[in-house]
Amino acid sequence: MGTKDIHNSLEEWISSLKSSKDLENSFLLDLFDVSLFITNIDGELIYKNKTFSESFKLEETESSNFYQLLLTPLSKEIYESLKKHNSFFGEVSWKRGTSTRYGDLKLKYYQSEEDSILIGSLRDITHRKNNEKQKNFLMQDTLSELSSAQNMLMESTKMATVGKLSLEINHELQIPLQTILASQSFLKTRLDQLKLEDSEISEIIEETSNAVAKIRRQLETLKNKSSFCSEEIEEVNSGDVILNSINYFSHKSKTKKIKVLAEIHKNFVINCNYDKFENVILNLIRNSFDAHLENDNPPEEMYIKVSSFDDSNHFQMAVEDNGPGIEDSIAVQIFEPFFSTKEKNGTGIGLSLSRRYIESLGGDIFLNQSDGKTRFQISLPKQHYKD
Repeated sequence: MGTKDIHNSLEEWISSLKSSKDLENSFLLDLFDVSLFITNIDGELIYKNKTFSESFKLEETESSNFYQLLLTPLSKEIYESLKKHNSFFGEVSWKRGTSTRYGDLKLKYYQSEEDSILIGSLRDITHRKNNEKQKNFLMQDTLSELSSAQNMLMESTKMATVGKLSLEINHELQIPLQTILASQSFLKTRLDQLKLEDSEISEIIEETSNAVAKIRRQLETLKNKSSFCSEEIEEVNSGDVILNSINYFSHKSKTKKIKVLAEIHKNFVINCNYDKFENVILNLIRNSFDAHLENDNPPEEMYIKVSSFDDSNHFQMAVEDNGPGIEDSIAVQIFEPFFSTKEKNGTGIGLSLSRRYIESLGGDIFLNQSDGKTRFQISLPKQHYKD
């Protein structure tokens, strides 16, 4: 027998009642596996069958208010439906111990000779709801796995594209680099033949040689990445990184009249890829140069200071300048990818890549401005590194 038939039978049975004492002969209703009940218009239970008592864990003699037993919907919603349609049909939930139960409720207003009552039937659908939830969870897991698979496929496609481009770039750049090296060799030989000693020219040739060597190492790294080879990790001396980085800018420092200073108060060893770590320092120094050169009101003495020091828990490195500084509105975005204040030559990825690499080493890089000085500071935890 369906819930609708039960409800109709119960309504007919109620209409034949002479008084509430006849409810004592209602034991047959305890045989149904559907909760059957009667309340007054305020929801106070007049009758409940055994299934109802078991569903709500009520004692046979215990009286209660039906609305107060429900978690959802609110009694106001039920009242409004009864007022408008003289009935309510919908899903309800209630607490049973520590678990939540669900059911399909049919509630109908009935005017008896003596009083207004509500006749209700409630079928427990908790098992069905749990199955639906389980299906939803499985579907979400499936969609999540599918999304992960799609992301992996996209990443693989990107890596394959990057790999192909890397190999092409590597091939195309090797030829002009060889030309540069050959030209340098020729210049050195011609200077020796002419017996000319020019320290500045020799210094420029040496800087160019170092730059070319660095480019070739970077190309080799790019080539290895495209072949999914792991990058070389070595013990890198912080002092060496600072001094080598400054040397790259020695000629520019003289021509632009910007002093580049080194203050190595603490020397320590970092386990990292040398070129990647050096690129972080080079990028910070280059940014300081750009800031000075774009300054419309430069100080009498422009400087860039690269230092290393420590505190109780961290090794620190910093690149500081006395340039124009960075506005607060820009400072909050300075590490975001593709954000740049340089109109022509800025790519907006230098600081973003620098932060990402320092974070991969367990450290942090941050901006600090005070007393007319702009400082980018790198902090590395001592527990991961050594003196």
